[in-house]
Amino acid sequence: MSQSRFIRSDHKAAHGKKDISICITRDSYRAKLEWISKKHVVLWDVKHDRGWLVNGASALLHLVRAYLEYDERGT
Repeated sequence: MSQSRFIRSDHKAAHGKKDISICITRDSYRAKLEWISKKHVVLWDVKHDRGWLVNGASALLHLVRAYLEYDERGT
């Protein structure tokens, strides 16, 4: 492929407001917890075929506790 076939542009790409990840924002942990508590998550139990609709903070707490229990057992 010759050099003349490449597209050249002086424009630079930029992140839009929706593209900013929560992990790179400068908000405090409290602000992040307040944000996630306004989101909702479905936790699904595949063994018993049932689910729970919970706010994001409760889901995060559940996942952290489950991970710590999992990690403690070393499995």
